[in-house]
Amino acid sequence: MTRSTDRRSFLQRATALGLSVTTPAWCRALAAAIPATEVRGAVVSGKTALGGIRVSDGRQVVQTDAAGEFRIRVGPESGPFLFVTTPRGYWAQRFYVPTATAAKRRPVFHLTENSASRANRLLYITDVHLGEGNAKESVLRMNKTIDEINALDPLPAACWMGGDISLDHAKGPLYVDLVSRLKMPVRHSVGNHEFQLTQADPLGRFQQLFGPTYYSFDLDDLHCITLDGCGIDPNRGESGGVIGRMSRRELAWLAADLAAVPRGMTTVVAVHIPLACSYPPRRGTTAAKSPQWIVTNAEKAIALLRKHDVKLVLQGHLHENQRMVQSGIEFVESVSVCGTWWRAGAGERENATSGEPRGYRMLEWSAGKLSHH
Repeated sequence: MTRSTDRRSFLQRATALGLSVTTPAWCRALAAAIPATEVRGAVVSGKTALGGIRVSDGRQVVQTDAAGEFRIRVGPESGPFLFVTTPRGYWAQRFYVPTATAAKRRPVFHLTENSASRANRLLYITDVHLGEGNAKESVLRMNKTIDEINALDPLPAACWMGGDISLDHAKGPLYVDLVSRLKMPVRHSVGNHEFQLTQADPLGRFQQLFGPTYYSFDLDDLHCITLDGCGIDPNRGESGGVIGRMSRRELAWLAADLAAVPRGMTTVVAVHIPLACSYPPRRGTTAAKSPQWIVTNAEKAIALLRKHDVKLVLQGHLHENQRMVQSGIEFVESVSVCGTWWRAGAGERENATSGEPRGYRMLEWSAGKLSHH
């Protein structure tokens, strides 16, 4: 297979998933400065205008009016994307557009009806680490995992990827090829292994493929918040290093998003680097000494989650199962699908760092009650 054919196949699969592709114009729009201006846009489904749809610039949240129209002030403090929270009964593969593009051209978000959301099951899978350890085995085992997921009955309404798909190992096209086989919609979280620290824009590749690093979506009466929680350590020189930290803009957006959740909905959060876990003290350290293991300013986010009665936070990063309750919130460290970075040989069982087999988590909800296994 030629190099051009490989790229063509990748672009076709990425487009089918609603992912962005790396075109010069798109990259320039993503990197462009955002002028202070009012953006006017719309949200529609077919020819039907959709009112009450939440729209954000990554800092503030507005809603569409009865005619499906919205107005939002953007500027240098805005995030790189303008995005919608897809509401219950609807979905959009491309739920975002570069904010700089929206400032120049009226954005219209197109949603499609999504009956699959009635399944009330959500799959959470984290730490894929494709191509690491026994690289060939990682692809074979991930393919078998996807076959297993596709055979679930009923199928989950969506798959929530929890980060560390290994963009820093240049596995983006291979990952897109694999995930395109899933028979359900997919949303992505960013992990520390999505940072390409030698590049001018370490998160550029993730954003070019998957869009914003934090956002939200609804499935039936479940509100799902994807957090970023990753930052570059300013104390480690030019190359930096990824640590757990939420920016002021992300915290402002989290407060605005939570405040806009419709009454009666149950909220669940996903974040790659944990907001709360016992990992640092079990290893005789603290968040201040080991900021790569936990979000160092998590108390600000936790206070917001507690204020809005959030009951569950799904977490990855540490390749182990752990459950703890803090401030009335259940924090679940979910086992990695790669186990210990696919180090097991052919025919061997792939265990996580805590000793149990690799796997994924199923979340189910009904009448405001959540369960997971």
